[in-house]
Amino acid sequence: MFGYTVAMPSTPINEPVSVQLLLDAEHQLIRPFRLKWRGKVYVVKEVGKYHPGRQGTVKLHYFTVNVGTLDMRIRIDGSSLVATLQYISDGLAD
Repeated sequence: MFGYTVAMPSTPINEPVSVQLLLDAEHQLIRPFRLKWRGKVYVVKEVGKYHPGRQGTVKLHYFTVNVGTLDMRIRIDGSSLVATLQYISDGLAD
């Protein structure tokens, strides 16, 4: 499922982002499949990495995704369901 790795972070963003998620009860899976940032819709081509985390009592979900030309790291707050685009990378050396 997680078929690639990326070197993150590259450019810090830390802006709110709208994310559409796939929730699969059978496989107990949560996966972003589309996001909207700065008015543009991006289709997730591949999920590279997922890991849960905590900030106090709040569970956080971190996803690294590829949207074709960019790799992005998204944080989803499990309590408020607010999504934040943390970093982007174009895969090129700075």
